[in-house]
Amino acid sequence: MKAARIHRWGGDLLLEDVPEPGLRDGEVLVEIAACGVGLTVLNYVRGDLGNDPNDLPRVPGHELVGRIVAVGPGVEPEREGELVAAFFYLFCGRCRHCLAGEEDVCEKLAGFLGVQRDGGYAERVSLPARNAIRLPDNID
Repeated sequence: MKAARIHRWGGDLLLEDVPEPGLRDGEVLVEIAACGVGLTVLNYVRGDLGNDPNDLPRVPGHELVGRIVAVGPGVEPEREGELVAAFFYLFCGRCRHCLAGEEDVCEKLAGFLGVQRDGGYAERVSLPARNAIRLPDNID
């Protein structure tokens, strides 16, 4: 599949052929319909959100919308076909903060979509199912 990735902080996005994302327990595969460009992405590409070379190459982009085209183990099969937007914070969903709706201060935060995990500047992306927020089907 095609994806735009960065290979060095402050470098250009390069359109490349990359392997299809795999699915682990609790994940969904989303076919991207659109992905926005915002200040967070620009800050990330510059290395302002962390500049660990081990995080590269990376597919940025977190303001994405698409359809779930496959579900991994532990995800309800009915989710396939849903129109979804992605939630930026890679939260655990089980700690006291997550259970209180405070995902941005999750005790086990795994980072951010498009920063510590490949994002939406690709044809498809795998996400934790809890990060795929269902949208009404009548949104164009």
